[in-house]
Parts: sequence; C-alpha cells; structure tokens
Amino acid sequence: MAVEGESMAPGLRPGDWLLVEPLSAPGPSPQPGQVVVVPDPRLRSRSLIKRVKAIRPDGALVLVGDAPGRSTDSRAFGPVGRASVVGVAWARYWPPRRLGRIR
Repeated sequence: MAVEGESMAPGLRPGDWLLVEPLSAPGPSPQPGQVVVVPDPRLRSRSLIKRVKAIRPDGALVLVGDAPGRSTDSRAFGPVGRASVVGVAWARYWPPRRLGRIR
C-alpha cells in the first residue's frame, strides 16, 4: 500500500510503500500505537492509514494521524469498528533508503 498524504509525517511520507498484515475477523484487535489501514468512512473506496490512539469500552478504535494539523481522523469521523480494519501496517519496503519496521 502506498502512502499518499502528509497525515502520518514524519514517520510515513508520500511515496512510502508499506507491507500490511491482513486482519482475520476472529483475531485480536489492533493495539494502541499500531498503524492500521481502514476504509475512509466518508468515501469507502479510499483507504486511510492511521495510528490507533485508544480502544473504547465498546471495542471501537480511535484513530489519529501523526501530524494532527494535516490529518482527517477520528476527530472528524469518530471511532471506527474493529471489523472495518483491513490490516496492520508493519514495515516500509520502498524507498530502499527508508526500509524498515513501522513504529
């Protein structure tokens, strides 16, 4: 998956390509601090890459961008259900000079 915007800067930049581990329905929920891929609640054909800030008691995930001033996230569209998470981004493989795990 390619990063297109600045919402996760400086850790993720436009042009970074990420490896995403798909989530299976009965598996564990992503944990705070992990970077996840979800469909944009406003335009489901578009994917968002955001960090899990918190898990609410109802299991919904509060998502934020690392650059809050440039991010549309749960502050705009609210928490998302765990079932909507496509996967967890765990490594960057492009560009080669930025190869490595996502923290």
